Amino acid sequence: MRDSDCKTRWRFGLLAAVAVTLVAFAPQLYFNLSRGSHWNGAYAQTHGDESVYASYLNSLIDGRPRRNNPYSGRDDSQEHPAAESYLSVQFLPPFLIATTARLVRISSTNAFMALTVTTAFVSALAVFWLLASILKDSRLAAIGVLVVLLASSANLIVEHLLGLGDSNNYLPFLRRYLPAAPFPILFIYCGLLLQMLTSTSKRVAAASVVSAGILFAVLVFSYFYDWTFAVVWTGCLAGIWFVVRPHERKRVVSLFLILAGLMIASVVPYLLLISRLGATTGEAHFMATSHKPDLFRLTELFGVLIIALIGFLIARGWVKSSEPTVVFALACAVTPFLLFNQQILTGRSLQPFHYEVFIGSYITTLAAFVIVILLWRSLTPTRPAVARILLTVIACGAVLSGSAEATLMTRRQLTGNKIRDDVRPALLRLAQIARQTKDGSLDTKSVVYAPNFIVASSIPTTAPQPVLWAPYLFVFPDVTLVEDKERLASFLYYKDVDFNNINNFRLESLDNEQSYYLSSLIGRGRFNPRLSVNWQPIATDEVREALEYYRNFVATFDRTKASSPLVSYLLVSADDPVKLSNFDRWYERDEGERVGNYILFRVHLKS
Repeated sequence: MRDSDCKTRWRFGLLAAVAVTLVAFAPQLYFNLSRGSHWNGAYAQTHGDESVYASYLNSLIDGRPRRNNPYSGRDDSQEHPAAESYLSVQFLPPFLIATTARLVRISSTNAFMALTVTTAFVSALAVFWLLASILKDSRLAAIGVLVVLLASSANLIVEHLLGLGDSNNYLPFLRRYLPAAPFPILFIYCGLLLQMLTSTSKRVAAASVVSAGILFAVLVFSYFYDWTFAVVWTGCLAGIWFVVRPHERKRVVSLFLILAGLMIASVVPYLLLISRLGATTGEAHFMATSHKPDLFRLTELFGVLIIALIGFLIARGWVKSSEPTVVFALACAVTPFLLFNQQILTGRSLQPFHYEVFIGSYITTLAAFVIVILLWRSLTPTRPAVARILLTVIACGAVLSGSAEATLMTRRQLTGNKIRDDVRPALLRLAQIARQTKDGSLDTKSVVYAPNFIVASSIPTTAPQPVLWAPYLFVFPDVTLVEDKERLASFLYYKDVDFNNINNFRLESLDNEQSYYLSSLIGRGRFNPRLSVNWQPIATDEVREALEYYRNFVATFDRTKASSPLVSYLLVSADDPVKLSNFDRWYERDEGERVGNYILFRVHLKS
């Protein structure tokens, strides 16, 4: 079944890409069909963090500076210079998407929908090219595309069914715009390094190393977890290649020195930007200090199996340790151990689960697929009929796994997506009002209060007005954790939340929404044990202190607090009215404007 001329037959890759794209776009298609004539144009969110990326992208489409906070409305200026944020440092994807969106005159919502299709299709072709260059078989490469992209995160379904994880990821590589936008680049980078090492042509090797260096630079300013993974994987590949192919050491060292120079040239300006991050960025993104080993993640255990299988194949004489395919797979298997245990030396850990969910699972699955193919070729070299049956079963299983993930996430996110779609006409109206200022400038100062936190998160994805509070307000350095806590308390006070239904200071006695609010008053991210390696369960004393803080805040609420920040708009559902007696004590509404299923009030502080 190998390609006789060793050239990739792209029609198999295109077929695999179409299959992946259909599965990727299924949640959006289902959402559109389920809404029917009531669909207002919202994208189907499938990952929890997409709203913050959509908000930042929308701000760039509006022409705001790179350093801005779409939730607070604060922009970088000469009078008020803004610190760097993790979004402004990883600026390449949003800048490219925003520039394209402005050229073709589409919104961030439409850009997100287009990005899903583009990422799925291009990623499939990138993985196909890499596998075809390794296996020299386009049919196997096409099957590998389906396995790697559609079945790598099947464990999320198992975790969800067993209640072991939040499963808040549907085909994680599709999370927009990170890691979606740079995701295929990582596989092309890996393929270029293999091409650099295996090509007999000096010209091809030189072109490959330069191209890899350029792509690495793109990764550096795109996604932290991608470029740091690339650094470690490159080191593993170079080290293993140096050991098992001693006759090529001189050539290999010279090539990797060139690559290292290009990598350093990319990292130096990046580190300069990092040095300008806000003072609270590390705390806001749950940077933890730890030297504790981390040895039992799924990708690490998967890596152990790959290493054991490689050892078995070498021991039986079916493969040689010096084969490029074996070296590639071994580098992929070893890399997770170094990534998840770098803190033993550095003492720093930054949400390491990102490596597992968004990168590691795909790389180790790809390596496992390659090694299994090598084993299969050794055991059944002359059984084409059996091979066709097995490959068909594997392909169908991968598509079913991806479809199951699509179904799971579509159902899980359906309620929230309906809310986002219902409120979209009102958000478009806010965006229209923001462009009708007397001086023609964009209104990024008039604060909107939306009692529904899903609506509050959605406002900056479409409209430029800031919000009183939203779940991602604190990730930008212009908002301190103290200010975030105060604005959350105001948000809850206006909403008449009292937490009187809590039992024995146990968060479990509250509903999910109130539990999230109270845990956020204790400390951002405390609700999610995956965010920090030093995570500790919330103690009853912490709950008691948070309740005391909130009660004191409510008891001392005054005009100063009511005007910090000053609210200009109130946005509420017309079909699900919320009790807002506390808000009405301090603010006076106009008659309101009905927009779709929502009412937009202009408000002013009472005298």
